[in-house]
Amino acid sequence: MIYYAFNPITRRYSGETESEGCPTFATATAPHRPDAVYDVIHRVWVDPPDTTPSIAEVKAAKKLQIEAERDAQCVANVTVNGHVWQADKRSQELLGQAISLAQAGLPLPSVWRDADNNDVPVTSIADLLAIAGVIAQQVQTAYSTSWARKAALEAATTIEEVNAV
Repeated sequence: MIYYAFNPITRRYSGETESEGCPTFATATAPHRPDAVYDVIHRVWVDPPDTTPSIAEVKAAKKLQIEAERDAQCVANVTVNGHVWQADKRSQELLGQAISLAQAGLPLPSVWRDADNNDVPVTSIADLLAIAGVIAQQVQTAYSTSWARKAALEAATTIEEVNAV
């Protein structure tokens, strides 16, 4: 006689087997689909639980990814006048403070340290403003890109479209 075996741990259908008597982890009832799971309590084949994420779940995960990528871009190092400058939050704060103090009439710092730990002479406020301007442009571009991606995400109607954003 033909029996229909299932995995003892996952209880998923694992194939047909022939035997004189019903082997352990098998039943005489055929499953209605190849990915069926055997309910050992009720002794019936059932559909497996659907673990496919909904489009809303996929969109939520993609939105978090977009925001993380945006945030990383906002603090990525920038290159100005042949030097690489740190643009992390603390560096942006220090740069803003130095510019504000210089605009208030206090002396400029004599040097500004680049990302490679080189002291670069500061000859005018324009040196610091150039760095701040590139960082500001980088932040604006990161946000603009994320807004466009989020709009495309909202317009997506399939998981494939979401993954393409």
